[in-house]
Amino acid sequence: MKSNILPLIALSMVFAMNAHSQNGNAVVTEPRTSKPYHHLQIKGEMNIKLIESDVPGLVVRGTPYQLGNTVTMLKNDTLFIYQTNTRKTDSKTFLSINVSELVSLEVRGKTRVNCTGLVNTDYLTIRAYSGAQIKLDVRALKVDSRAMGCGYIDLSGTTVSNVESIDECSIIDSRGMDVVDKKDVVNYLCSLCGR
Repeated sequence: MKSNILPLIALSMVFAMNAHSQNGNAVVTEPRTSKPYHHLQIKGEMNIKLIESDVPGLVVRGTPYQLGNTVTMLKNDTLFIYQTNTRKTDSKTFLSINVSELVSLEVRGKTRVNCTGLVNTDYLTIRAYSGAQIKLDVRALKVDSRAMGCGYIDLSGTTVSNVESIDECSIIDSRGMDVVDKKDVVNYLCSLCGR
């Protein structure tokens, strides 16, 4: 009798562990509210979509394990987003972040950042470190970009001033960026006022 009960207990434990692991891998969406922010600092392995919106906040999508290990913290007007632990078997955590008048974006790790629409601001500082990939459509007076540690930045849009800095294995592709010459703007404005 005892020899028949032991395999049944072992079998029921296998079914329970399998059911628990399947529920632990279900994709969950969690909205997170925030006060306004103008700076983003991101570290980890995530897929991020920036959305131009006046309502601050973000949505995190992933397994319960990923949501629990994706930390968001607001300090002054900087939103910090980082991962404490990752599992190689999971797909990347997805975040949708609302931004308005973004001033700086700093990304570290194997994170991909894209935008829906355009990022509209006066001055924008972009930093991609340690394999981060950033692709933005920007409307700004000045854009300052730096890629280090095999970071990649792809910029399109319009700016008056564009400053770029890279190391030996990083890339900044700004061929889609229209840089307006300051002299042309001044001459155009002066022609309107009759000087």
